[in-house]
Amino acid sequence: MAIYNSLKILNENEIEELFKLPKIDHEDRESLFEITAEDKQYLSKEPELRVKLNYILQIGYFRAKRNFYRFDFHEVKDDAQYILNRYFCRSPIPNKVVNKNKHYAAQHFIMEMHGYSRHSAQFEIELVRQANRLSKRDLTPRFIFDELLHYCEQYQVVRPKYSTLQSMVSKAITREENRLLTKLENLLDKSSRLTLDGLIANEKTISDLALLKKDPNGLTTTEMEKELSKQSSILTVFEKSKHMIPELGISRQNLQYYSELCDYYDSYRVRAFSKKKARLLILCLIWQRFTKINDHLIDYFIYKTNWYETEASTEAKNCVYEAKVKASRDKIIASKMLKIVHDDKVAPEEIRPNCYEIVSEDKFTDFADKLAKPDLDE
Repeated sequence: MAIYNSLKILNENEIEELFKLPKIDHEDRESLFEITAEDKQYLSKEPELRVKLNYILQIGYFRAKRNFYRFDFHEVKDDAQYILNRYFCRSPIPNKVVNKNKHYAAQHFIMEMHGYSRHSAQFEIELVRQANRLSKRDLTPRFIFDELLHYCEQYQVVRPKYSTLQSMVSKAITREENRLLTKLENLLDKSSRLTLDGLIANEKTISDLALLKKDPNGLTTTEMEKELSKQSSILTVFEKSKHMIPELGISRQNLQYYSELCDYYDSYRVRAFSKKKARLLILCLIWQRFTKINDHLIDYFIYKTNWYETEASTEAKNCVYEAKVKASRDKIIASKMLKIVHDDKVAPEEIRPNCYEIVSEDKFTDFADKLAKPDLDE
């Protein structure tokens, strides 16, 4: 089921910018309506003023927009009068326009001079193919439209009318959507259809899924437990979808496109679509929500891992510092006992008792071991 019978891609200002006669200010007229040696070659063969004026206007507009226009001289009187004042001794604006043959002959000369051509039937076929390829990447109408304009510019072809491009984009979107719907119907078993149809029938489904879109308030354990709870609520459908999505051959951009489309419409509007399309929207929305929550959980895991590593490193450094301080104190204690051993005034039989007063006998062996091998490794 197509919903693009009258596809709006550009707003009025954008249509005017690309497809209507350009509005040229005084500063730009000097360069756009400059007569080159090639222009003189054409103008020298045309005796009539109105033919010369028509040509200079057309070459100026082509330089500005890489497009051609049909116009009346009085419709572009400011540009026409500028040209007449600059090149033709302020002659008055001709009342009659040139005939179609002369008008299109000028366009043909301009295209040859700049290496451009009109879009032929063959090029239109290529443009349609390009639109179809683009729709597999991203179904956003503006993306396809802009890429088609770029394709025309790349091959130096004068862009088709807006309505022609609009129709190409519309048909490409409909074609890809129909492909996805047909493929999905073939992949869904009876149980999956019933599950999705149940979600579609439930008025709270869209609003409940919209809540899943809300990002967590920080990477805390409490917030991540909430994320896990959200994820478990759609786990059953996701388990079904994770086998179907790869089989559909749908791009990440188009998953996002249908997910956002489902976000945009309320439950009533989603149910107004065909069952096939509504199933696709819900499936994409659940896939997108589940994977987004997965991203949050991965971010949390990375954050927690880094946090534990930092805490462990800090604790290790503190332990080493404390060990160094203790080792320093132990050296002072050992020094005191060595002085007792070396002191001639202390009788040999008094050495041990004096040392045990400093370090008790039951702790002496442990003290000596630690003094020999202090634990200073992080």
